[in-house]
Amino acid sequence: MTTAMKRANAPWGGDNCDQYRPTRHCADLYVYHGIRDNGVYNVSIGAIYDAYSKDTFAGILTEVYCDMESDGGGWTLMSAGNVSSDRNFDQYKNGFGDPHEQAVWLGLERLFLLTHQMQTSLRLTLERCPNATRPQLTTTCTYAQFKVYAANTQYAVYLPNYCQGNESSPNQDGWVDWPINEVGPAFQTYDMAPNYIKPCIDIYHKAGWWFSRSSCGFVNLNGLRPKCADIGSDKQSYSYLTWRSETLEDAWLYLRPRQ
Repeated sequence: MTTAMKRANAPWGGDNCDQYRPTRHCADLYVYHGIRDNGVYNVSIGAIYDAYSKDTFAGILTEVYCDMESDGGGWTLMSAGNVSSDRNFDQYKNGFGDPHEQAVWLGLERLFLLTHQMQTSLRLTLERCPNATRPQLTTTCTYAQFKVYAANTQYAVYLPNYCQGNESSPNQDGWVDWPINEVGPAFQTYDMAPNYIKPCIDIYHKAGWWFSRSSCGFVNLNGLRPKCADIGSDKQSYSYLTWRSETLEDAWLYLRPRQ
């Protein structure tokens, strides 16, 4: 005689529907599904489960690239690759690119869902171009908490801690140039920006970013990514990918729950 298997409601699985198996982000795949290989996986970003094991929000089904090896694994790729220039606000809201190529912008609405649901850390890997005092090098740092607010704020950013790592400085952050205990700037694109921000967007070849309210700011990690050797030292070097006002060749941004 056979026994009919129970049909599990997400996020429950297993023969008896008693195994918690959420799939909201790469960290869930690492912790609850035992996945250890880097690669592209399907997740349900922002899914919410109630106390009775039923979906209250199914989330946004999304293909994402997962880094399962670096710094404890479970990192969801937020931004990478040369895909972010000349995009309008709706494109930045919905996301674009190809996670199979690790060339992607995850999308502002997904960032809101991920970071609103739980405290989330942001890890940066930066390929920095050489300057007069040092050679080309790769540095990393992590913001302990990174939050993107809802659409009615134009997806404003919140970074209450300085980035910690071999890119960190005790007196200056590479990104934050506003009071660190306050909500930061809104996300700006060429079709939504106020007049005082539009010159920043023009400088960065129409790449969208959380440009500083008072100026273009120290950083744009959505800029174009030419090779360092092709940039040179002319006045246009600052119009590409930048961190702490210095030119980068590449940048990778990853998200993971803080705990």
